[in-house]
Amino acid sequence: MVENSSDRSVHQRDGSGKRQPLARWGTALSRWAERDGKDQTGAAADPGRPVLVDEYGGLVLLRSTPTASPSPSDAAALARVLAVAEPGDEVATVVVGVDGSVTPTLWTRLAELLDTLQRKGAATVRLVLSGAGAGTPEHPALAQRIADAWDIRVLAPEGAALVVPGGTLFVVDGTESSTGWQLFQRGAEPLPLGQRSPAPFWQTAVAGLPSHTASGSVIEQIPAGLLVRPPRSAAPRPEDLCYLVPVDPDQLTVLVGAPGPGGDADVPADDLADLLTALPTAVRTQLRFAPGNHRDLLPAVQKVADSLGIEVELLTGPPRAPGSAGIPEGVRGARPVLVDTEGSPTWRPFVEAVVCHPAAPGRTSPRLLRRRAPLVGPDTGGAEEQGVIPLSDTWQVTLTRAGLAIGPAGQARPLAGRLVAADQMAIEINVPGKPLDESFYLALSQLLMDVDPDVQPFVTLHVLSRSAAEDRRLRRLAIRHEVRMMWPPGPETPPGKAAGPESTGTRASGTRAAGSAEFREPINRIVAASNDGRYDDASSLALTLEQQVFSRHGEASAAFLEVRQIRAHIARLASQESLATVLYLDVALKMLAARGPEDPETEQAASNADACWRAVRDDAEALRIGPSIISLRGNVPGAGGHHLRAAENYLARLKARLPAPASELPSEPKGPKGQAPRSAPAAERSRPPAAPVPPAAVPPASKATRIPITPATPTRAPAPRPGFVNEQPW
Repeated sequence: MVENSSDRSVHQRDGSGKRQPLARWGTALSRWAERDGKDQTGAAADPGRPVLVDEYGGLVLLRSTPTASPSPSDAAALARVLAVAEPGDEVATVVVGVDGSVTPTLWTRLAELLDTLQRKGAATVRLVLSGAGAGTPEHPALAQRIADAWDIRVLAPEGAALVVPGGTLFVVDGTESSTGWQLFQRGAEPLPLGQRSPAPFWQTAVAGLPSHTASGSVIEQIPAGLLVRPPRSAAPRPEDLCYLVPVDPDQLTVLVGAPGPGGDADVPADDLADLLTALPTAVRTQLRFAPGNHRDLLPAVQKVADSLGIEVELLTGPPRAPGSAGIPEGVRGARPVLVDTEGSPTWRPFVEAVVCHPAAPGRTSPRLLRRRAPLVGPDTGGAEEQGVIPLSDTWQVTLTRAGLAIGPAGQARPLAGRLVAADQMAIEINVPGKPLDESFYLALSQLLMDVDPDVQPFVTLHVLSRSAAEDRRLRRLAIRHEVRMMWPPGPETPPGKAAGPESTGTRASGTRAAGSAEFREPINRIVAASNDGRYDDASSLALTLEQQVFSRHGEASAAFLEVRQIRAHIARLASQESLATVLYLDVALKMLAARGPEDPETEQAASNADACWRAVRDDAEALRIGPSIISLRGNVPGAGGHHLRAAENYLARLKARLPAPASELPSEPKGPKGQAPRSAPAAERSRPPAAPVPPAAVPPASKATRIPITPATPTRAPAPRPGFVNEQPW
């Protein structure tokens, strides 16, 4: 396609079709080059610097320097997508990459390339050059001047062009009047085409949506479709996660939430239902939701399915293109990956997509839609197609949205028993009423050896209802395989006996009230409800049990503290982080007073309260609770005061984000250094002390490659836009 014509003079055709010297066009190029031929320090660019030319089928990449954006790999990915979307040679694509300065040589090379394309019969040229489609009647856009001079159709962006991972084009523009890509023809007005090129079938449907929902959530256009974010969250930047999600031309992707301050606030399920209802049926039935941050979106999407009475697809994490951070090369198609609070990838879930069904008797929701193999090694004979893999004749592992669950062969396990956590690939061990024999430890050990090595740093064992001997065996196994192990902690004292430093005995399980048989049945019901994702039922059962334990054993008993921790654990699973913080804080203060700051259970309860506090999504509520956590950490500061300093630093960051003072939770005063605070004598109670319930929250790697902005006309550059002017390409 490209001729080596560096010495050939550049011409244009007049109205008669004869080739004429490029007089006015050449003058325009000269003025453009004079203005753009300076770098950011004002130094003139080398006018003789050679232009780098790369060709990929019907796409040509011109670069002013080897470091100019986009890179050859980005251009190659784009060429592959265009070859499928636009078969044939009717549309030629020219991508222009600059690195801080533009030389006259580059413009001359562009003109020569246009001559060649015209001579080869190209009917349309896609010019990927930021701002090439921006202009006014007095100062026509560069694309219009090319269309007039060469008498060809030109596709060009009015705003800043992005090459999206996976190989598509998107125009970013924060103005209401922006039209994205436009089609320019000789002697005609430009025709707006939308923000994505090639255009997916759903582009027109989403272009007409309003910018806000009825409750104030913001709707943003992103390459893959739409971003619905809380009203107090920051507008996304081109390097943010939402611009890295590849386009699926056959399926609209709706990201919900965003990383960073304010982005993890709740987006009402009614907003998502309204969005679905506003779309045409053909688009609505080909839509999928995905989280735009670290939060699990399942509860909200299940509510949408229930309210509309339709099936709704949900990805476990935001999808990323092969070769992007978190997704290895060679993987077929975009795959979901979990991200942390900053939007950085963590681990790839095994349950990649589910379908949420409307609530109905006897129906389990969600249903597994797509999954990936969790283990390396021998083929399992396709057993994992149903999300179940045999480990032995006795034990099996089941895929869950949060990771894996190991249990007896033939035991059913719901996909959604535990919320997904970006920092934990959970392996749940829940075998109620059955001792763990040697075959179990062999099966678990083999599972930990065979699990995908990419997720190994995130593996966390979650253990429920085990004896002290089994706890010790599991801890040794976790240490040997270098994985974490967690469970709701329980005091070391039997029911009815006040906890104190002199107490002895073995630690009870976090889901049995200090091992007492009288509470085993209600505990089992709580565990079953929690495993099924029925957190409201589990919370109600736990509160009832707490009242029963209080009436029999009192608030100072180990059994009461243990059940209160169960309530806190369920609140955390249900994303009620503020309530979980207050409950754990209450337990930690009582243990501190009775056992002292160095008791392991006191330290664990304090750590739980601290961790839940940091997970509180509303900054004002977290700021309100913060002083109580600092007071607790003043007495349980961790080795060298590390935990206290970390909590103080986090509280300082909260105050910086939300400087208005917040009321403080009532907390016990610090005692003398090295001593636990003393509690005032308590009056006789007939009901368990209720931890204060927090008020409702106030409502509110691979990168997308930006084509550096260049002036849109010979005499006037496109209007500057925040975040792009005078920035280096990435």
